[in-house]
Amino acid sequence: MMTLHRQFRRRAVIVLALVGLIIWHLHWQRHDASIEVTQYPLLSKYVSSKRGNGGAWHIPPDWVEGSGATIENIIDAAKLALNASRSLPERQVPHSTIPLIIHQTWKDTNLDQWPKKFRQSAETWLSGVDSGNMAYFLWDDTGIAEFMRHFEPEIESQFYALPSNVERSDVFRVLVSKWIGGIYGDMDTEPTRPPSTWVAPADLQPWQDPETGKMYNSTEPVKAIVGLEADCLPDSDLYWRMGYFYPIQLTQWSFAWAPGHPILQLFIDRLFATIQAVSEKNGGQLQSHLSQNALYDIDPLNLTGPVAFTDATRGWLETDYGLRWNALSGLTDGGLSKLVGDVLVLPITGFSTFNGKCIVLASDVSNISHSGFRQRLDITTLNMPASLECDGYELDSESLLGRRNRDLRVSEWRHHTFALHWTRKTLTALLTRVFLILAQALGVLFGLRIGRRGWFLTLRSRVQRSGFQGRGNIENKQVFIAAVLYDPQGEFASGKWGQAVLQLIELLGEQNVFLSLYENNSGREGENAIRALADKVTCDKSIVSEPGLSLGGIPRVTIPGEETRIRRIDYLAEVRNRALQPLQNGNTTYDKLLYLNDVIFDPVEALQLLFCTNADANGVAQYRAACAMDFSNAFKFYDTYATRDLQGYGIGLPFYPWFTTAGRAQSRQDVLEGRDAVRVRSCWGGMTAFDAHFFQGGNPVRFRADSEIFWDASECCIIHADIQSAASNSEESEVSGSYINPFVRVAYDEKSHSWLWITRRFEKLYPFIHNILNHLVGLPQYNPRRAEVFGQKVMDTVWVPGDGEGQQGQVRTMQREAGNDGFCGRRGLEVLVEERMPGQDGFEAIRVPAGLD
Repeated sequence: MMTLHRQFRRRAVIVLALVGLIIWHLHWQRHDASIEVTQYPLLSKYVSSKRGNGGAWHIPPDWVEGSGATIENIIDAAKLALNASRSLPERQVPHSTIPLIIHQTWKDTNLDQWPKKFRQSAETWLSGVDSGNMAYFLWDDTGIAEFMRHFEPEIESQFYALPSNVERSDVFRVLVSKWIGGIYGDMDTEPTRPPSTWVAPADLQPWQDPETGKMYNSTEPVKAIVGLEADCLPDSDLYWRMGYFYPIQLTQWSFAWAPGHPILQLFIDRLFATIQAVSEKNGGQLQSHLSQNALYDIDPLNLTGPVAFTDATRGWLETDYGLRWNALSGLTDGGLSKLVGDVLVLPITGFSTFNGKCIVLASDVSNISHSGFRQRLDITTLNMPASLECDGYELDSESLLGRRNRDLRVSEWRHHTFALHWTRKTLTALLTRVFLILAQALGVLFGLRIGRRGWFLTLRSRVQRSGFQGRGNIENKQVFIAAVLYDPQGEFASGKWGQAVLQLIELLGEQNVFLSLYENNSGREGENAIRALADKVTCDKSIVSEPGLSLGGIPRVTIPGEETRIRRIDYLAEVRNRALQPLQNGNTTYDKLLYLNDVIFDPVEALQLLFCTNADANGVAQYRAACAMDFSNAFKFYDTYATRDLQGYGIGLPFYPWFTTAGRAQSRQDVLEGRDAVRVRSCWGGMTAFDAHFFQGGNPVRFRADSEIFWDASECCIIHADIQSAASNSEESEVSGSYINPFVRVAYDEKSHSWLWITRRFEKLYPFIHNILNHLVGLPQYNPRRAEVFGQKVMDTVWVPGDGEGQQGQVRTMQREAGNDGFCGRRGLEVLVEERMPGQDGFEAIRVPAGLD
């Protein structure tokens, strides 16, 4: 026991230290972010102040003079810039037909949310725009989607079927070069000289293949500028030890093209031939699990990355110009540029950072620093000793994107020295990394497993790597979304809740969704917010906003004193059923019903709840009901009233692992084992998915209250009792069909929701103390009806109301027939306050008469 106490104290100290570190880091992070945005005047000038539909752009004023063009979005702007660049040669890279148009991509134009390295990089690219005659385009996700619809509608679906944003970014840079042309640069690269100076006469000199003797003396204008990222001896194994596929390999984190170059189309043709082959192999269903997994299994380097780009370029140059590919090496000529037809190939010192250079710093190859495709944030951080002689290259300084190192001035080394300055920012970054490492380690040792089941990951990956509507619902399941709101300030409908609902509809596919939203008594602000949300909803819908719910149809009960009142549960059941009314009138048969509370939720987690909970071997979810977990703060589980474990016991203290050791403790054990489907008798959790067939047909289930006065049970618990199959003995029931998915979490405010990913990391610190405290406070509470079997005759003490004609209500011991919901209830009665005063609660408790157990 002493050992356990010491372990707990040590773990508690670790948790407190990490929480303190988080708070300290977040404080400085907010402080730094507000300062750093002001340090980038060009970003403010060309991005912040020039945002538009599809991203941000700048076209030099003299390019658009007299055009009379109307620019409504980034597509219009790009076409205008292309046409303007063709009119004058000074609007093109010298010695070429490549327009002086820079393209970059990022998901949004919110500079304060960009990584610092991206702001530094983009500022450097924009310095060339500011000082020269160049246009600049920053394409966001909306702009890329619009580009695909406008220029490449035939391959839009294949584009969004690519496994991730990495692959789509690779393809988009090729497509924008094909249609618009210009210079592309990744957000983590920096040019050391303006692109307008990238091509010099020395780069166009004749050159000879040292092995075959073939001369290359092209006089064509340059239409493509590419650079090496790997230059190694072909008979050595250094290149593949360094992570490269070919000894001579091209980079594609930056390049420049005249529009319409055949290499670009060849790249696209090869890629989509691969995609088509995958689709045909899996029955022509590109969005199927098999096709998606097959694409995911292809290394991005080979699918869309440098390997694929190298293959396309190599194939074209070998076929059209008879090039021996390895002749592009600079190992024997000191690193000269080589013009092959209209393609200018810069040596490794042009677009790279020695990451692919076969530099032997020690006998052990592992000492070579390299970045590779998946670590491109490091491409400008490799530091080499000055004047290092190696393999025929003279390394006077660092090689940086856009120019060979021998042309760089020492002043251009800025941001690339190895010196460490122990500033506050450096210390913050270091401690942040330490925290993340510790958090990961503790998450592995103690935390609820974050790396969910395979179907969870597959679904999230599909959503993140695609952009087509309905990508989260490839089986086109019909989903009925029901929600009840009380929103007097309009903060839910107009805030995160409303945004999440709209995103969820888009992910499910608007043709697959019906949204039923019922709101009453929220006042003018709430009604206005509901109407504004309704205007944005694109699926079939029923959105009802009423000044108040008529109480005439809700049953009343007689309480002691012969007063008739409306029970709280009867009222709540009626409100919830209002949101289900469209099910009675429609002709659609729904597969799933998702009931939402006024909670902050992740739309992707809603998909995972719907389609991944308790998935079978084929990835098909198997449940009657599946509940999320709702939290009133970052630690405290909220919906204890409606939640019962598999044997009908109430839960323990409302923190992990939530359930007690009472009975067989199967639900607690499921939690501790990290299952994504914790077996329970009932649950709610702020967001619940149901098999919708229970709510349709000739005898649909609906929310209701228990029939007995002074026996209160949540309508959200009783609904589970009504949809579960009647077991011969509830105590022995192993399968209720209801599950809690502890990986899907919601909260009642944004702050709590933002902390859930952190607090879950340390949850396996809690079970020991949770069990002790449950015993100390006497949880779970005793419920005499927990194990009752439906239809069983039971002698019990009940309240019998008066007859309204002088006969007073009284407590009696009598035989009753057990219902199916005994496990849900407890002694008590809450009633609606019908004439509520300002500040008064909407419900009040009625004292339980003496004599009731």
